[in-house]
Amino acid sequence: MRFIHLLLVFFLFSTVISCRKQNEPDRAPSPTFILMEAEGGEEVIDLGSEGWQIVSVVNKNGDLRIFGDIYTADGQMVRENSLLELEGPGRLDGTGFNRGFDIVYDHDQIHVALVENGTDDVFRFAIVLKKGDEIREIVIEQKVSEGYTFQEITYALDEGDGDSLYRKTGSRYQFNLVTPQQVSVSPYGGVDVLRSASFESGDRDAFVWIRKDSVRVPVPLEIRDGGIGLSGPKDVYGAVTREPFHAAGAVAFIDVPAGGAHFSTTLEWRRRRLSYKLTLKNNRTAQLKEVTGKWVEESPTGKYVIQKDF
Repeated sequence: MRFIHLLLVFFLFSTVISCRKQNEPDRAPSPTFILMEAEGGEEVIDLGSEGWQIVSVVNKNGDLRIFGDIYTADGQMVRENSLLELEGPGRLDGTGFNRGFDIVYDHDQIHVALVENGTDDVFRFAIVLKKGDEIREIVIEQKVSEGYTFQEITYALDEGDGDSLYRKTGSRYQFNLVTPQQVSVSPYGGVDVLRSASFESGDRDAFVWIRKDSVRVPVPLEIRDGGIGLSGPKDVYGAVTREPFHAAGAVAFIDVPAGGAHFSTTLEWRRRRLSYKLTLKNNRTAQLKEVTGKWVEESPTGKYVIQKDF
């Protein structure tokens, strides 16, 4: 009898617990507000139950829906550059200009990964969820970066780097002399004889953090025996440098015959390509960030040939 009594008590207790669970409302997603640093990071949101849909992702600055790419749970793209939404498990890629996120919906959890906020504004957006008639919002706010300080830039010769030479036609001269004469000319005359140099990188942070600081950095002057000789602080990082080419003693003397004569200059040019690594220091965390890319320069070498055309 005692055993039967205990069995009845256990059965009644299990029934009460089961009924209570069936009648309990779904727990709300937790947390519903997330504050993240400008450097980005990851957070996991517990939805409390399955069956939610992500009906939209909204930029709270203006309450505008965000566009991006939509993927299935196994990584297949469903739609590109579309309003973000998911009816079930999958991934949303909302990476935009200098900020963005990656949202992975996995049954009863949402994983949110933010890239670094490279803008001057707080990034505040909401993931809007719906289940039946119930609508919930998870608001994520990302702080403004405190910026970075330039530390150093180094250069290296990687595969495909180095110098290549080519030739371009320069100035042309026309004479009509009564007697033969020796005439001095400038082989580098003309407005298009410029040294140009620029930094190129596929890194999304390559030109964000010190774009307003006009940081002048050393640049390569020569490559000799595998070594790279650098200038002092010279070109502004991230800017395209264009400056007139000045060659020492850039005056040539040509013997011009009597009568009509035409001459032209052929200039030797160099295209120099080197790899660079930029090191920046985070003003908030003091951690170092590295940016890599290519430095490309095009400039006359200082060598030329002047020939008589006819």
